[in-house]
Amino acid sequence: MKGRTVLMGVAALALAMIPRMGAADGDEILAPPSVGVSAGSGYVMAGVGLVERKGVFAPGDIEIDVPGAVEQVLLYWQGRNRDVATPFETTLIVNGVAITGSQIGISTFDQNGDDVVVYRADITDLGLVSEGANVLSITGTLYANFFTSGAGALVIFDDGTGTAAIDVRDGLDSAFGPARPDDEEVTVPQTVAFAPADFDRTAEVTLFVSEVDTRNPDRTRTSTVVISLSDGSVLEFPNELMSVDGALWDTFRKTVDIPSGVDALTVEIVSEGDDPASLVWLTNAVSIDAPGGECDLHIDKTAHPKFIKLPRRHHDHGHARHRWSKALLAWLYKHYFGYGHDWSHGGGSEDCPVEEVTYSYEVTNRGGDLEDLTITDSKLGLIADIPFLASGESVVAETTACITRTTINKGRVEGFLAGSGDRCEAKDWALVLVKPAHHHKPHHKKKHDHRRHWKRH
Repeated sequence: MKGRTVLMGVAALALAMIPRMGAADGDEILAPPSVGVSAGSGYVMAGVGLVERKGVFAPGDIEIDVPGAVEQVLLYWQGRNRDVATPFETTLIVNGVAITGSQIGISTFDQNGDDVVVYRADITDLGLVSEGANVLSITGTLYANFFTSGAGALVIFDDGTGTAAIDVRDGLDSAFGPARPDDEEVTVPQTVAFAPADFDRTAEVTLFVSEVDTRNPDRTRTSTVVISLSDGSVLEFPNELMSVDGALWDTFRKTVDIPSGVDALTVEIVSEGDDPASLVWLTNAVSIDAPGGECDLHIDKTAHPKFIKLPRRHHDHGHARHRWSKALLAWLYKHYFGYGHDWSHGGGSEDCPVEEVTYSYEVTNRGGDLEDLTITDSKLGLIADIPFLASGESVVAETTACITRTTINKGRVEGFLAGSGDRCEAKDWALVLVKPAHHHKPHHKKKHDHRRHWKRH
């Protein structure tokens, strides 16, 4: 066999977040953090309520398990500034360290006359959080006039499985149903847009919400978290904000199925019902399953034409002695023929007695980003080198060969996951059936006529 190879263009179907608006924080709205968000394989979030009773601080622990190397740690807390005439940056004591936060959101709609405020601090460089299990013990605040409702930590990690598409919004968006005008009963919806994929995947949605007061057993403060997709489907989660992490803090987590073709997800909190909850939405985080770390590599090898008849001038006597079992031929025909392919072919070229066969190798990456890919053929050797193939992308390589014997050969692609270096591979086979030409009609012995033989007796 001889061959020549052509590497075709890449058709990209990238899985990545569409670029967001410029960095900002939010008053009565959430926005991308002004500190920026690090890249990583994913994120984890956990929080704790810090209220013993009204106006009394209760120490608490944030327990958070990080499944990879820490890339960034953002600490959030929310409370009320009782000295509204003197705005200031508040300080929490975390694992014995005084941490001063920056105010990222404020609301003056509180019926008690307090300033409701949210603070954030990037504590990555303090080394308080590392890979594995962690406890952040919050033991107090330095300011007597600040009433802390709760705190939470958002950790972005890298577990070596590639970069995920992570979107974080923070600030302060409040809803005080019965005490405020109608526009305060709902929050501003947060829409996260992303490139669609031709396969199903999942998204992780996590919220920090505070101020939902469930300490009175005679009252049920009602609210609904609404998650809607661009295909029109809507998920509603009523009354799941119930100070689950202790008064007055909730960490809301959901894994949402994202069907193929969906390109946006919207999150909203509605304060509604007979006794609508008063609440403060601090943080919204979404991670689309992009999916770093998983091998899901495919190769589709085809040959055209699949059937060749040798001309008389190239009779292969060696092939004529080859025998195929009926069962094998039936299997080959079932799996490689009968799909409506065009069996016609030309008369060959000067250096090949028959039409050359074109082998096509289509490689599709449905898993994590891959590096250093190679496409090889069991008979033709190296077909193509591909330096990088992103999740969702496809590439096609072609080669031609002169085939004069029935040939079944294997196409193989191998690559390595970006980050972890884990090897991924896929294989596929193609058959070209060659029928030898005959120089003369075979000699057939005359059959014995049993009836005539019987008559002579």
